[in-house]
Amino acid sequence: MDNEYRVSENLREHLRALGFALPLEAMEPLIRSWHEWMQASGSFYDYRDTDGVGRLYEVHRRSIHPAMRVCREWGRRC
Repeated sequence: MDNEYRVSENLREHLRALGFALPLEAMEPLIRSWHEWMQASGSFYDYRDTDGVGRLYEVHRRSIHPAMRVCREWGRRC
């Protein structure tokens, strides 16, 4: 990922020590999935396949970045 927006573990520990709950920890896997969709990366876009002869090759699925379009559209409405 080019830009990762995460709270560092040191800061998380400090906030926990102060008694704060960190609700984003449960959402972090979903946020990472959404980020992959936005960047058109991940197992859906990059995978390996075999041809009719049995040769293995790398595939990058092209995308029109539908998740990015949805996020931008929602951002304009809010």
